Amino acid sequence: MQQRSNLSLYALYAGDFDAAAAEAQRVLKENPKFEVGVRTLALAKLAAGHLEEAQKEYGRLNDMSPRGASMAATGLADLAIYEGRLPDAVAILHKVIIENQADKDTDSAAFNQARWRRHNSRWANQVKRWQRPQAQRQARMRGFCTASRRFI
Repeated sequence: MQQRSNLSLYALYAGDFDAAAAEAQRVLKENPKFEVGVRTLALAKLAAGHLEEAQKEYGRLNDMSPRGASMAATGLADLAIYEGRLPDAVAILHKVIIENQADKDTDSAAFNQARWRRHNSRWANQVKRWQRPQAQRQARMRGFCTASRRFI
């Protein structure tokens, strides 16, 4: 089972998403509770553009165990980022960090905190980028109004 799981991961890394999904499904036939297999299947679905199927697999992973829930939250954050919902990704990661700490899962908490910091700073930078053009437009408009008053 471990070799087939590795094969599905290598196919995913190589960009062969159909093969990755097929191998992950074979792994899950042998052991339906194998969290890494469900995560690999969800990632293959996400990478292939099957977002609803990926979300379904993350939901399945979420119901398996606290570790599975942590892995699912990370995947759902990835899905939110893929869909352009960066604030949602930050909120998902923030929630799972609190759950990881409550479960005393320090490894997952540290991993998710690093992701949260990266995405939170990205989100803040994106907001700054959106605000900057607005401020520049307002400054140009003030300059235009001032210049037009000189000619009137």
